[in-house]
Formats: sequence, C-alpha cells, structure tokens
Amino acid sequence: MVKKRIKHQLTVLYTSQQNEVIERRNKTFMEMARCLLYEKKLPLKFWAEAVNTTSYLLNRMTSRVLADKTPYKIWYCFNPIVDHLKVFDNLCYVLKPEAKRRKLDEKADIGILISYNTKLRPKKIYDLKYNKLVIVRDVKVTKECYMKLENCIN
Repeated sequence: MVKKRIKHQLTVLYTSQQNEVIERRNKTFMEMARCLLYEKKLPLKFWAEAVNTTSYLLNRMTSRVLADKTPYKIWYCFNPIVDHLKVFDNLCYVLKPEAKRRKLDEKADIGILISYNTKLRPKKIYDLKYNKLVIVRDVKVTKECYMKLENCIN
C-alpha cells in the first residue's frame, strides 16, 4: 500500500513569488475577478463576491493540468452539475414570502446576481431596493444584465 502525504513547505515572509504555482493561481483569481467587476461596471465593494464566483467557476472548469478533468470531479469523483449557472450581474427577481407582504404589495424585489452559494444551490443577490446582499433560493434570473439597465436609466 502506497502512502500519500502532503509535504509542508515554508517560505520567507512577504515573498509569495517563491511559490510560482500559488502565485500564478492567485493572479488568475484576481484577473478573473477584476474582469467580472470591470466588464459589468460593478463597484469594488463586490470584490469578495467576484472572487467567490471566480473560485466557484474555476472549480467547475476543465484543466489541462488535470487531464481535462475539473477540480470538482477530482475531489468528489463525479462531474459537477452546471445547469444552474447564470451570467454574473444578471437581473433577477427575488420572491418575497407571503408572510412578509400585504395583499397588494409586489411579489418580488429586483436584484443583481452576484455569486453562488454552494449549499443547496441558492444564490447571492444584491437587493437593489434595500442595498444589501441576500442569500435566496426562490429567485428568477432573467437574461437581462444590470449594466444594460443602468445604461437605459442614465
């Protein structure tokens, strides 16, 4: 029986360039997150959600290093389900529970798809009415991007 071990390596403080693999991976994360934010003209306050989305997507994308398998498949031994993926920054409608609305109130609030949450596939939405992040399951994501809506309003 072959034992596999993780080898712990130390680096000098503040010299991340000593580990080229990690340095390249960090650069990939930050470049992709930056592209998500600037392409959709979202404020920098969403940088953490952009990085989370980047991580979520990269773990579900094939890699030549992994013989065209996804990191998700390597870890869980089955292919990831990707049919729930939507475009970052899409407009969406979040259903308000009946207990939180009156008879003639709107049934949904409008928001922006910001990130995915891995538990039971809910999504992180930026609620435009209340200006806060919410995690929801009952959401209808449209094909319309927030950036296009902003261009129409201004």
